Amino acid sequence: MPEIGDRVGAIRSMDEEHVELFGYGVYLGREVPPDNILRAFWGYKDRGELLAQVNEIYAELGIRPASNEELEAAISLRFANPKIQLDSGLIVWGCESWWGPEAEVRARIAGREVVLVKPTLA
Repeated sequence: MPEIGDRVGAIRSMDEEHVELFGYGVYLGREVPPDNILRAFWGYKDRGELLAQVNEIYAELGIRPASNEELEAAISLRFANPKIQLDSGLIVWGCESWWGPEAEVRARIAGREVVLVKPTLA
């Protein structure tokens, strides 16, 4: 697993001859993605809906979190996702891509036609 600050590459899709490449950039660590990513990949309207759902689960289990910080921690455990800042400045999330260390991505796509693409939800 790359460390924060390491160079990485991110691929949207690939077959025997072609690669749709988001590009190369820097791994920024794991974060809970913004609402548009939560909605697209997990079906949640927004962070407020997530907080409400986690609070309901806690209530069903007879557990009452003491604070919103504990709710946020529970959300982070479930939804934190690799965040990559591409050299273009755009952000791509792990859930949107196949990604890894830059050298490994370059080796994997060698010999294929590469088409640069933007993250769909950027």
